[in-house]
Amino acid sequence: MDEQTDETAPRAPWWLRPQAGLVLVVLLVLLDRWSGGGLIVPLAILVSAIAFVVLALAAFVPRFRARWFR
Repeated sequence: MDEQTDETAPRAPWWLRPQAGLVLVVLLVLLDRWSGGGLIVPLAILVSAIAFVVLALAAFVPRFRARWFR
């Protein structure tokens, strides 16, 4: 069989991996704590909007899909 191993499988860019999302959430929570609160909801909405646009581009525009998901 010609199966791909983890070493040869195509990998997503670092900013699309689950670990990057976890780091982003931790940074947002720390920023909210340091700012005194009230900042997490607007930042979460902004990050969600950016993620939605990126995923929509990757899903519907072949050029972006080929670039980000090789």
